[in-house]
Amino acid sequence: MFIKIKDKFFNDYIKKISFLITGSFFSQLITFLFLTILSRIYTAEDFGIYTTFLTLSGSLALISSLTYHRAIVLPKSNNDSFHILILSIFLCIITTLFVLFGCIYFANFLIIYFGNFTYIIYLIPLRVFQHGMQLIFDEFSIRNEFYALLSFLKPSNSLLTSIFQLLPKILYKFDSLIWGKQLADTFILMALISIHLYRKTFQFGTQNIKIFKNVIKRYIYFPKYYLPQISFNTISQALPFILLPYFFSIEAAGVYGMAIRALEQPIRLIATSTQSVYYQKASKMVAKGENILNLYIKTSNGLFKIFIVPAIIIFIFGQEIFGFVFGSQWYESGQVAQILIIWLLIGFAKTPSTMTYSIFNLQKVQLVGESLLLFFRFLSIIFGYLFYNSFIISITLYVIVSIFVDLFFIFYIYNYLKKNA
Repeated sequence: MFIKIKDKFFNDYIKKISFLITGSFFSQLITFLFLTILSRIYTAEDFGIYTTFLTLSGSLALISSLTYHRAIVLPKSNNDSFHILILSIFLCIITTLFVLFGCIYFANFLIIYFGNFTYIIYLIPLRVFQHGMQLIFDEFSIRNEFYALLSFLKPSNSLLTSIFQLLPKILYKFDSLIWGKQLADTFILMALISIHLYRKTFQFGTQNIKIFKNVIKRYIYFPKYYLPQISFNTISQALPFILLPYFFSIEAAGVYGMAIRALEQPIRLIATSTQSVYYQKASKMVAKGENILNLYIKTSNGLFKIFIVPAIIIFIFGQEIFGFVFGSQWYESGQVAQILIIWLLIGFAKTPSTMTYSIFNLQKVQLVGESLLLFFRFLSIIFGYLFYNSFIISITLYVIVSIFVDLFFIFYIYNYLKKNA
């Protein structure tokens, strides 16, 4: 009887992940097919500006709700969850206004930094708001178990993005990497909100100041510990896009950006799908007093097995693959991909550990680890510039530091769960 219940539990768990991964697969297939065309009509400088824009605005969007959006799936009460949703939206709006004022104040620097792209000072806050809202409603959709819907929206988003980036360039010679991405993502966000309205998941008229105060206090550890931790993480992840243009060139950022986009995007979408379901399932188990060590091990091992074979292929044939698929001008991105792939493999398997820290309120450990990671990543890029004047060396050192810290995070949470089993 116990075995049947256990099997049913994991079958349901895998089914939910499969819904999201199916959407991720078709999403990445569409993105990959169009990327082989986009890489031949846009330059490394174009991709450098594009990836730098997405990284900067995405980093700000991640903290736009002070990370309260991560708490949406946690409360037992739907009413409490809805109050966190409203709180997150309010904080996202306030953050967007601050970003807008900051962009206006530093307008001259930003315009020059982004290759005299004048509209960047308005697109950055617009992107922060849109992406911040997307993060919020993704969590709200997971809370309501809209797995099939999210699975459908991901490939739809990729298709729209690719079309909006490709057609204006071909028909009108208009560079639309940024505009196309922003327009497509906005359509998807509006569709997601509309479906929530249609399904009446919003609990309008139930807002209560006392409940707002209670949820702010109950989940204060998110802005108190998780916010600094995720801030350090996003800044350290963004360092290559910030420092490579400054020390080397915007083209160097484009070369790195192409490697990241080709490798990390499919990894991130699958990892995010798993992360969302794991977070919800593990949170419920912990709330019931159950141990999640087995769930943690199965999920981590499963992710590692999924990616190990592709990782080996990229490590051996990365340059040849990138040169053939994306064009000879991206051969150097293949070299970067060979350097990145081992770190991405470990980071892929690390996905469950990241969420487990939040479940057990271990954000202090993450904060210390991420602050050290940021420091050493910064030093690694500076070291590669000062002593070798090579962005390849800088990226190699950046990856080595990242691998050691990721392994620490994985084994720390494993030992914690094993100790408390």
